[in-house]
Amino acid sequence: MVKSERYTVQTHECIRCGKCEAACTAKAIQKGG
Repeated sequence: MVKSERYTVQTHECIRCGKCEAACTAKAIQKGG
């Protein structure tokens, strides 16, 4: 997995950046939002 500057691993949140949106959304769901 590639770390995106728009993806904050610490909070498991992601700003819509298109190519990582789906992955971040999945992680957000897994983490409970």
